[in-house]
This record gives sequence, structure tokens and C-alpha cells, in this order.
Amino acid sequence: MQFRWNSNILGAKKWYKHKPYWTQLINQIDSQKYEIVEVFNYNEDRQAVLDYLTKNMRSKNASLRFLFAKNDELQKYKLSMTPTTIVLDENSKVEKVWSGLWDKSKIVEVNSYFNMAIH
Repeated sequence: MQFRWNSNILGAKKWYKHKPYWTQLINQIDSQKYEIVEVFNYNEDRQAVLDYLTKNMRSKNASLRFLFAKNDELQKYKLSMTPTTIVLDENSKVEKVWSGLWDKSKIVEVNSYFNMAIH
């Protein structure tokens, strides 16, 4: 199974509100079951992305795999809403999608899905 994390607008206010949840998720995720791929907007400042990844992804489970996608690609695959969290199976079939900021009910759902304790 593959886990894809999309944060396509690094400077967006919503993204900053969501960052603590993703950081917890990345640090707690079972790296034997899930691979994390971060998707950033092609127009994003490359140095800002690298600084973010270096600063926030220090756990043994943390993935530093990422890619840049152009706006038309983000729209084609319906990844233009920030933030979007997608779980794909080993055949790249979408299993679960969480769009927008996580509220308490979404956090409960994420915790249950991944068997973890994000707060």
C-alpha cells in the first residue's frame, strides 16, 4: 500500500495549520506498509521545499521522496485542493481520500485508519 501526501502550496495558511498533523502522521506511519510521496506545485520555491523537508522530516519513518507537478497535472488528478491526503493501494487504486483541513472527526478517522494517535 502506498500513502501519498499532497501539500501543493507550501506558503498557504491552510497548509501551515495542517502541518503539525502531517508531521505526526509521517513520524508515526508504518514505513513497512506505507510509502510517503509529497507532491508540491511546480512553481514552488525549490529551496523553501528543501528547507521544509530537511527541518520537518527527521524521523526514521520520514520519507524525503517528493515530486513537483504543474498546475494542469494537479487539476487533472484533482490534487489542486490544499491539503489533500490520499491513500493508494499497491496497484495505485485510490483507497481513501481526505480533502481539506482535518477537524476532530477526520483526525479520529485517520487515527483509526492508520492505527495511530495523532492529536
